[in-house]
Amino acid sequence: MNQIVIGFAGRAGAGKTTAALHLVEHHDFERVRFAGPLKAMMRALGCTEEEVDGALKETPCALLGGRTPRQAMQWLGTEWGRDMIAPDLWTRAWEHAVAGKPRVVADDVRFPNEVAAIRRLGGRVIRIVAAGDEPCPGLDHISERGGIACDAELINTMDEQLLGDLTRLMEANANA
Repeated sequence: MNQIVIGFAGRAGAGKTTAALHLVEHHDFERVRFAGPLKAMMRALGCTEEEVDGALKETPCALLGGRTPRQAMQWLGTEWGRDMIAPDLWTRAWEHAVAGKPRVVADDVRFPNEVAAIRRLGGRVIRIVAAGDEPCPGLDHISERGGIACDAELINTMDEQLLGDLTRLMEANANA
């Protein structure tokens, strides 16, 4: 089976999820995130969908001792998962989850070993940069710093240009 794997990297709010959902809706991809198990753990603790993946992600949560869901997921993913259990815990879980899937997109590539996992499967990593990109305040955790090597870069001008560029990139790769 020829598996197509695309990973998106970039700052929070750059448009990674918008790009991934475009591939899901228009190019038959399945979205499998490296943070999928983390988000499932947060839901199992009792966090709502809005707290895990929505507008309340940055809001302090009583269930989490006043920490925000984003902070909890960062610490669970990095300080617990990567540092205390195994540096490749999340990439091994992700590779297991994508096995046998013909088209996969991950919209949360943050670490060099995630880039390596995508490339092991013959995939490419694309950095999405918001036009006029400025760091978001409070996003100074190591998982938000970027600095990973990507295969291509797309500028998100917050209009249809990003999706058009993405479609052209997909068509070029299909014909390569």
